[in-house]
Amino acid sequence: MITVGTPKRISATGLVTTSSAKLLGVLCNSSAAGTITLDDSFDGASGAPFANAIPMVAGAYLPIPATVAKALFCTIGGAADVTFFVA
Repeated sequence: MITVGTPKRISATGLVTTSSAKLLGVLCNSSAAGTITLDDSFDGASGAPFANAIPMVAGAYLPIPATVAKALFCTIGGAADVTFFVA
């Protein structure tokens, strides 16, 4: 079981990883009605996100044990600054 990962901080919609990866979780650094939607794709257009409109709460860590085969794309709704931990 992987318990540590590389941090990747984002504050706008875009790619978290550009290849397959193991997602451990996400830390919300700040949020103003922020949400995240996660997709195993390069552009978020798969039509089948594996996590949809998760509310972000500043200071909260959310474990998300998932593997992506292609890439990890995050769509941010509202405003949020988040750090993903991936391996």
